[in-house]
Amino acid sequence: MPAIDAFIDLTSGDRDLAVQSTIARLAALAFAERVTCAVPPGRSEPAPVGDPKLWRVSTASAIVACNRALRSAADAERPLLVVSGGVEPTGEAVGLLLEALDADPMIGFTIARLSGSHGNSLAKL
Repeated sequence: MPAIDAFIDLTSGDRDLAVQSTIARLAALAFAERVTCAVPPGRSEPAPVGDPKLWRVSTASAIVACNRALRSAADAERPLLVVSGGVEPTGEAVGLLLEALDADPMIGFTIARLSGSHGNSLAKL
């Protein structure tokens, strides 16, 4: 499987209280070489999770943090997984993305297909 970097945007929505637990859940997946996580501006940075060389938590704007993540991934010649909009990928979903990237390194992007409120439908794109 290819090595990747990730950018996780936790700045949108009413997620202030869930930032630390979200970071902990995603850290447990251990899916990336480097993870940049944007948290709401003006908020104190959450306590570090895991290896500080791996996780970078930023209180700068999501755009600034994403630009830094893009630059770091490009410098390391690794693809960048961008997670936003409150999506929390499972280990299985990340594994499928890595398999697709391994099979086709020219893959440009993928879009999450979210289930509806009853769990039996797909969200409209």
